[in-house]
Amino acid sequence: MSETKVGQVGSITMIAERNKAIIDRYNQLSEARDLDGMIELLAVDGEVEFPQSGEKFDRDTFYLVHKNFPGGLPKIAVQRVTGRDDLWVLEHRLVYGEGKPWTATTVVELKDEKIARMRVYFGENFEVPEWRTKLLAERK
Repeated sequence: MSETKVGQVGSITMIAERNKAIIDRYNQLSEARDLDGMIELLAVDGEVEFPQSGEKFDRDTFYLVHKNFPGGLPKIAVQRVTGRDDLWVLEHRLVYGEGKPWTATTVVELKDEKIARMRVYFGENFEVPEWRTKLLAERK
């Protein structure tokens, strides 16, 4: 993990510390592709949303979808974690079976030491357009 910010400068609350530990554990399990462990951190009534496709999953459906993902779960690398108290933002690099890299941003809400809600946004990585490369080179 490359960067983590917790709470306000000089005032990390006990809740933030506990919740950061939950987020760190979730990220470790994600990187290890440990779906069973990830599910344990999701509240029984937790929900996961993919706003771009309009999908919403309860805990059991989230597990089912990921357990049956063609080619298995993607390789996940945590890039950045920011947040405080019960609201966290996770930035990940994903590489699926075909080797194509994607970026995901996940907004996580915690309640009672469990993940209550996750909203995951996916973006396909792309090359810098030639016009922008030239424009930026001219500025140097």
